[in-house]
Amino acid sequence: MRNKTFDVVGKIEKPFTKTIGRFGSLIPTSGVHGGMQEQAVRLIRKEKVKVIETKITPNPDGKGEPRYEVRELKTISEYNPDDKNEVIKVNTNGIIELKDQAVRNSILKNLSEDEKAKLAAGKPVTIITAYNPTRGLPADFLESAAGKFFDGSASSLGLSIGINRGMAIAYAGRNKNYNYDFSLYSQGNIIGLGAINNLKNNGLSLENVENIRMYGTPITQKSMEEAVERMKKNNSDKIPNVYSAVNKDDPIGDNAATFGLSGVIAERNGVTLNKSDVPFHKPTDFLGGLPLFKAVGREEAGALLPLPTILDPEKHKEAIDQYEKTKQDAIRDGKDVDEAIKDWKRKWAIRHENSIPITPDDVEKIAENYELDKNDKDYTKKLNKLLKQAFNDKHGSYIYESAKLGTEITDIFRKASEKGELTDDDKKILEKNIIKIKKI
Repeated sequence: MRNKTFDVVGKIEKPFTKTIGRFGSLIPTSGVHGGMQEQAVRLIRKEKVKVIETKITPNPDGKGEPRYEVRELKTISEYNPDDKNEVIKVNTNGIIELKDQAVRNSILKNLSEDEKAKLAAGKPVTIITAYNPTRGLPADFLESAAGKFFDGSASSLGLSIGINRGMAIAYAGRNKNYNYDFSLYSQGNIIGLGAINNLKNNGLSLENVENIRMYGTPITQKSMEEAVERMKKNNSDKIPNVYSAVNKDDPIGDNAATFGLSGVIAERNGVTLNKSDVPFHKPTDFLGGLPLFKAVGREEAGALLPLPTILDPEKHKEAIDQYEKTKQDAIRDGKDVDEAIKDWKRKWAIRHENSIPITPDDVEKIAENYELDKNDKDYTKKLNKLLKQAFNDKHGSYIYESAKLGTEITDIFRKASEKGELTDDDKKILEKNIIKIKKI
C-alpha cells in the first residue's frame, strides 16, 4: 500500500517538478528536493551529497544510444575499477539540473578520447556524479550568490554554505589507491571551490586528484588555482592541474554576455583573436581578495571559445556548394578526401571568427550514429535538439578537451600581452588549438 501511495504521489509530482518546481522553486516536490523552503535551511545546514555512478555500455554494433546503468553509492571510494591505472572521473553539476540531467551532463563533459576509444572497442566506461541537488531556479541562484560570498576561505572568515561542506565530505571519500580527475560545471565551480577550501581548513588533501577542469565557470580560474596552492602542505607539495573553458557569449562565464556584471554573475573578461588587447592586470585586481567585495569585484582576462556553425542549406548555400566542390575536386584529382575537407574547414573557420563549420554530411553522420529514423514525424525536432545540445548551447556545449586547450589559449594571449603583441606564429597556434576543441 505504501509503495502504491509513493507511485501515485510521484506521478502527480512529475509535471510540477519539471515546470513550476524546477523554474519557480515554489512547490516543494521531491524532484526539486523541497524547493525554496528547504534551500533556506540548507544554506546553513550541511547538505548530504548523493554520489551517483553511471556505467555506459555500448551497443554491440556501435550505433544508437548505449545502455546506462545508474546506481547510488555511499562514497566515491565505493567505485573500485579492476584497472588500477584508471583515472576516475568525478563531475559536479550546475544549477536547475534534475538528477537525470546532471548524470547526462557528467557523461558529456567527461568522455575523453581514451573513453571514446574504449566505447568504440565495446568496453564499458564509468563516470561518477557528485550531485548538487536543484531546488529550482530562484533557490539555486540564491545558493550560488551565497556560495560566492561564503566559500570557506579566509576572506569569508572560514564561513561556508551547506552544499560546500557536504561536497567536501563527498570529495574526501576518495580511494587512496586510485587517481581522480574532477570536472566542475557552471554552479559546480562555486561549490567545488567552497568544498576545496573546506578540505584545506580541515587539514585534508587532494593528493590523488590529477586535474580540476572548470566549464562555463562563474568564478575565476585564478581563485581555484590559489585554493589548491594553499593546500600544498596538506598535499605533500603535490597539487592538481587547474584548467578552465568559457564559450563566447556564455551567459554564466562571459561577462560581456551578462552586461558586464563582473563578479555578480560572470567573472571572465573575454579575449579572442578579434579582441586580443584585453589587459591581464588591472588596478582593481586587489578587490578579488577582499571580504564581500570578492564576490562582486573579481574578474580575470581569459580566452573565449567559439562555438561551431551548423551550415544551413538556406543561409549557407555558398559555403555548402564550396564544400561539395572541395570533395569532388579531391576525388577527381586522387587526393585524400578527408584531408581536403579538414583543410577547407580550417580555412572557412579562419574567415568566420574561428567557428568550425558543421556540414550536411556531418549532420547526416550524427543522425545515423544516433539511429534517428527519417520517417519519424519528429525526426527534424529530435535532430535539431541533438545538434543544439552538441554544438549550439553557449553554456552547455563543452567537451572534455575544452578546459585544457582553453587554458593553453589563455596562456598564449597572456604571454602576448606581456610582449605587447600577438605574433603570426601565436595566431597559427591559436587557430590550431581552437580547431582541436571543435573537432568532430
